[in-house]
Amino acid sequence: MYAVGGGTFEFSSAPVTFSALKQLVASFSTDAAVTSGLNDKLDAAALAKSAKIGSSRIDAFASQVNAQTGKALTPAQAQLLTMLVHQLR
Repeated sequence: MYAVGGGTFEFSSAPVTFSALKQLVASFSTDAAVTSGLNDKLDAAALAKSAKIGSSRIDAFASQVNAQTGKALTPAQAQLLTMLVHQLR
């Protein structure tokens, strides 16, 4: 279980999925354009035809999360998203 801001989020021992991470992004982000951009990057990573391409799209997601820390995402939210997205490699 992770506590972020006023909420808590619980993940089972099952692997993180792109779909679950997209839902988390939607619940965290305070900016619709940021939500869309982050979720587009997750979609692109999920559809990547090679691990190398998928990994670069995950890196792009993490970079945008970093750029939005303190803006559309709190530092705690950004840390959690970054940790979880790296489990998708």
